[in-house]
Amino acid sequence: MKLFNKVFSLFLLIVLNSSVSYGGLLGPGTYYGVVVFDRWDGCTLYNGVFLMYIAEQVKSQLRPYSNQAIQINATDVLQPRNPGDALIRKFVYMGSAPANPDWLNKPGLKLKTIPAFKNGEKPSVIIEIVNTGQQELEINSHDLAPTLLTQRVSKFARFSSSDGPSFALCTDQTFWNDSPQWGWLKGQRVEMPGRGAVRQSADDENGRPYWSMDKGQTLPEHFMLQPQQTRQTKLTFDLPDGEYEFLCGYGGVSHYLTQCIASNPTAFDIKNGKGKIITVEGR
Repeated sequence: MKLFNKVFSLFLLIVLNSSVSYGGLLGPGTYYGVVVFDRWDGCTLYNGVFLMYIAEQVKSQLRPYSNQAIQINATDVLQPRNPGDALIRKFVYMGSAPANPDWLNKPGLKLKTIPAFKNGEKPSVIIEIVNTGQQELEINSHDLAPTLLTQRVSKFARFSSSDGPSFALCTDQTFWNDSPQWGWLKGQRVEMPGRGAVRQSADDENGRPYWSMDKGQTLPEHFMLQPQQTRQTKLTFDLPDGEYEFLCGYGGVSHYLTQCIASNPTAFDIKNGKGKIITVEGR
């Protein structure tokens, strides 16, 4: 019965939001997420695994809700490529995001990012996954997502739907790969590569990952956090010179989930291959 309730709840979420996304298409409809204004004042509706850019002309409407989980009715959505993130150009604010279904709810879960390097060293960051509540929590690594933002002056910006000063260099990825374990090739059942713990981001044009972690830092598919317990993992960045900001979110591999838990952002610059921690005024 519990399994049926979970499946039915997910089915209901999909049906209720079917106008928003199908097969990766993002169009007008209801969207949920945490309002994030980054160090360059770009605005996104952040849902952990995914994000939606908010157009420069309308982002001021969301400033009162910075760092809050909200829901909006997007009436004008531009998605240049599918799959790919989209730009919300017109919307109506609908209030705070409703709570997730019980089986998706993680009361007391907090995420924190901390610089793990000194100025002049290669940039790295520690992610702290904290249970601040009074009950045991099961954490799913396929719902935990790293996100790396950068200035739009980067040569990679031409692939982004953002019209603002920044865009996501790394998004749409979690710490667990849910690809099928088995597939069929020429009539033969074969094991599919890549399923399991994720240790690095997708490669850049030079064949290097933007971030990676040591094997001992990888997260299991599921793990338990006791009340007041903290688990850490460390990411190291391999990036060209530029300005960056990192955060992570616990949301789920769907634009449909309502309540995302977002970490604080960690800002850093890289010049001549050396990192520098940046303190952003007002944070």
